[in-house]
Amino acid sequence: MKIMNKFLVFGGIIFACLNLTCCHHDPDWDRKFDIINKSDTALYFTLSFNYPDTSLNGFTAPNQWQKILPHDGKREGISSLNEFPTVLLFIFDAQKVETTPWDSIIKHYTILKRYKLTKGDLEKTNWTVSYP
Repeated sequence: MKIMNKFLVFGGIIFACLNLTCCHHDPDWDRKFDIINKSDTALYFTLSFNYPDTSLNGFTAPNQWQKILPHDGKREGISSLNEFPTVLLFIFDAQKVETTPWDSIIKHYTILKRYKLTKGDLEKTNWTVSYP
C-alpha cells in the first residue's frame, strides 16, 4: 500500500510538471494589433513574413487583402511572432490597387509605406500602427 501511495504521489508530481511545461500558453501566439488609417483615402494592407525580402513578388492580387476606409481601422491577428520575429506590413493606395494591373504595381513597387515590425516595435506603440 505504501508503495502504491508513493507511486501515485510521484506520478501526480510528474503529471503536474509536464502539464505546466508542455501546455504553456504563449500570449504572443494569438496577439492582435490595430492598423489605423488617419488619411483621407482608402487603403489596402497585407503582411509578409518573408523578411528580409521586401519585394512584392510573393504576393497574390489584392482581392484577399483587407481594405481600410479613411479615418478607420482594422484589428489584425499576428500569430507568427515567435516563428517570424520580423513582420512586414505593406500599405497601398486603394484606388491605385483597384485601377492598376497587379504586375505594374509589382514592377514599379507602388506602395505607400512599408513597416518593418518586431514584437518590441509593436510593444512601443501599444500594438498600434498608424498611417501616415
